[in-house]
Amino acid sequence: MAVKSLLSSVTKIPSKLSLRTVLIVPLVLQILGIVGFVGYLSFKNGEQAVNELSTQIRQETSAHIQSYIESYLETPHLVNQVNVEAIKSGHLDVFNVKDTKLLERYFARQLQVFKSVSYISVSNEQGGIIGASRHKTNLTVGSTGNFVKGDFAIYTSDSNGNRKNLLSLNPNYDTRTRPWYITLAQAGRPAWSKITTYTDNNVGLTSGVPFFDSTGKLAGILTTDLAISQISTFLQGLRISDSGAMFVIERSGLMVASSTSEKLYVLNQNQQNAQRLKAIESTVPLVRETAKYLSDRFGDFDKINGSQQIDFTIDGKRHFLQISSLKDERGIDWLIIVVVPEDEFVKQIHSNTLTTVLLCVVALVVAMLICIQTIRWITQPILSLNQSAKALAKGNWQQTANTERSDELGELAKSFNTMTHELQASFDEMKTLNEALSQSEKLLENYNQTLEKQVSERTADLQKSEAALRDVYDELRLREQELRLITDALPVCIFYTDANQRYCFVNQTCEAWFGRNRDQILGKLNREILGEVAYQAVEPYVKQVLGGQITTYESELSYSSGKKHISAVYIPDFDRNAQVRGYYGLITDISDRKRAEEASILEERNRMAREIHDTLAQAFTGILLHIGAATEQITKNPERAQAHMETIDELARTGLAEARRSVTTLRPKLLEEGDLYRALTHLTVQMKSSTNTHITCEIIGVVYALSPDVENNLLRIGQEALTNAIRYAHATLIQVELIYEEMQCLLKIKDDGQGFEVEQVYPTKGFGLLGMSERVEQIGGELIIHSQPDRGTEVIVIVNRE
Repeated sequence: MAVKSLLSSVTKIPSKLSLRTVLIVPLVLQILGIVGFVGYLSFKNGEQAVNELSTQIRQETSAHIQSYIESYLETPHLVNQVNVEAIKSGHLDVFNVKDTKLLERYFARQLQVFKSVSYISVSNEQGGIIGASRHKTNLTVGSTGNFVKGDFAIYTSDSNGNRKNLLSLNPNYDTRTRPWYITLAQAGRPAWSKITTYTDNNVGLTSGVPFFDSTGKLAGILTTDLAISQISTFLQGLRISDSGAMFVIERSGLMVASSTSEKLYVLNQNQQNAQRLKAIESTVPLVRETAKYLSDRFGDFDKINGSQQIDFTIDGKRHFLQISSLKDERGIDWLIIVVVPEDEFVKQIHSNTLTTVLLCVVALVVAMLICIQTIRWITQPILSLNQSAKALAKGNWQQTANTERSDELGELAKSFNTMTHELQASFDEMKTLNEALSQSEKLLENYNQTLEKQVSERTADLQKSEAALRDVYDELRLREQELRLITDALPVCIFYTDANQRYCFVNQTCEAWFGRNRDQILGKLNREILGEVAYQAVEPYVKQVLGGQITTYESELSYSSGKKHISAVYIPDFDRNAQVRGYYGLITDISDRKRAEEASILEERNRMAREIHDTLAQAFTGILLHIGAATEQITKNPERAQAHMETIDELARTGLAEARRSVTTLRPKLLEEGDLYRALTHLTVQMKSSTNTHITCEIIGVVYALSPDVENNLLRIGQEALTNAIRYAHATLIQVELIYEEMQCLLKIKDDGQGFEVEQVYPTKGFGLLGMSERVEQIGGELIIHSQPDRGTEVIVIVNRE
């Protein structure tokens, strides 16, 4: 009750307001709602675009960094492999070194080729070392005396690796005690050493590969150093964000490379020995906070696997984080981290949002002004008409509405002025009519009495008409029930579908066949009720009847009650414009007839078997008996044996005659009168006499004999094809050709009838195709059918010459 009261109060509010207010307020509220909704959608779309863009940029950046590092780290191993192959081939002799300067120059030239490496050397199990190094643009070379442990002298060199000035001397140098040598020797295969800090406080990575003597014993290690600072230089060259960061760390948390300008090592108090920097101790807040977040989230950097994208906050600001792992089989196990503040992406979004809000406000103000002006333009003539109507109500008949508009309101003003003139004329007439009114009242009183009588009579007539209509309606319902009873009593499936192939009427037989009640069938599509397989079989006939042709066919379809041989008749239903609006279907179950036909065929076969048994078997039995008797008497009584032989001859002749008679009963009469061509010609003449179709029969090639079975089946196939062309295709011209080639015989029957879709009809073996296919298969031939709707049909049978 409270809700109804509230609704009633709300609906009464517009009646208390002016028309201008009632029009303006809803329009303004609608415009305000639309503008606000558009602004909200714009903001949400911007947020979605930010998330998608950040995901794409992080993935592409991480993939780019990983690809560069993998390529960069591959160079030292390539150098080592080149040197290993040179040792194996004998081009590089490291076992009998007589002059270390040769190897110094060799490594210096390699530094000229491989610009990314900083140091190339070879060490042996005697503690010696020979190598070349690059310091910015300067080259140095160095070695221990006689390639054994001892003083390690380092010289400046020219571009060819020739010594110039002594740069430093490290006494008692033994490579076997160096950590990198121990690590690589223990690995026994190509591997990386730990990242180390050089004497010039640069951070580098050593790639080493051991080589062995002829006995398989470790002889030494080839090494190539790589300056990791180049990776930082690459990261600093990538520009994805002004305030974002990209850095690479080991699983221990030590920094490997960074896109920031921060040094990746710290010096001790003496400013001499450098120690590598941990990510959580970075002086860059973004790097430090990101490392702390990952440490808190995973507990240990070793637990981070694969590639992950994470969103987290630093000081209340959202950041986008991408983590990718980088591993190789030589010992590299790093994490590539890309972190970008959300602000980098939303700056433009916020700017666009502000612009959108301003545009929405401007659009709202402009729309409201236009709305108010439009409503004022609409209501002004109405107010003028209201004033004129009030004046007219006070008796001022000279008052008119002044408007120059030609729209609906202008028409209303003109109508009002016309009404004013007519009211004035009517008022004058009313005076005259009042005088006649009194007289009319008297006449009306008399007429009312007459009218009552007429109304009573008319009411009685209407009651009779209503009763008659009710009787007609009852009769129609009775007729419908009778029709329903008749169709339900028939043992055939009767239905009606509209032009869209939806069922509008079915009898009880249809319900039994489909296994559904009437309510489950009516309104459903033909395809839905029959099923896809059965519908594909009948679809050509449905198209034919919807084309306006009465269609008949026989087929075997599956229903819920089982498979049935059916004989169907489709009759089109035309409207007043001769358009097909549906069709009636009458489907008869001829399964019993088919079984009867099959039974009659079986009976005929049994009859022939009995006949052959009674004739040929009896004759052969007699022959066998007389042969046995003749064999016994041939030496004892030759005359009696001769009598048996004559009896055998007579029985054989009798059996042969009976066999020929049995075969003759199976051979068509037309083939008895001549060869296959004459039989086909006679068949076409017979069919031509009973139809208006023009039929020609032509023979091509030299005639030769075919087996009776082949000729019999070819004649039957020709008869079936001619029958189909006349009865179903409605052809006006049929051409029959019997072609005798050297190795095969062809029978062609071509018509100009309506044709059909081979892909739809052929799988169902309709139009007699099943019988033709079986006959062709019996004689080992090939059946080819070409047909298209409205372009005729051509049947070709090919059999090999025996």
